[in-house]
Amino acid sequence: MKNICIIGSGSWGCALAIHAAKMGHNVKIWSFAQEEADLINKERKCMFLPMATMPENIYCTTDIKEAVEGSNLILHVTPSKFFRSTLNQYKQYITNQPVVICSKGFELESLSTLSDALDPGCRFRLDDLRRSTRHPV
Repeated sequence: MKNICIIGSGSWGCALAIHAAKMGHNVKIWSFAQEEADLINKERKCMFLPMATMPENIYCTTDIKEAVEGSNLILHVTPSKFFRSTLNQYKQYITNQPVVICSKGFELESLSTLSDALDPGCRFRLDDLRRSTRHPV
């Protein structure tokens, strides 16, 4: 069993959380909106997946440090336009756990892929879905 952090509480982030939780992992989701966190924690629902039920081993927080600390794996699942700014909010809390970019798209300013948009001096391990599929969640 792993402790998985999911950065982003939209439909893709919640779908990944549900899958990981059903596989027996503990999941913490970070949401920028308290309303979304409350819906997940109290009603076990995702506003973007109204027919889905969130398993009990999913917890959602608006505290990005709380979401990241203690995790074995981070899945970054924000819209591409918020990728860099969101990563900058939590990169100081990353220890040795891999960060898997699950977001799609390009950085608008540079037209770079999201992994290429990062500072080349990043001190943490960055994985993408092509490499991390060898190690299923």
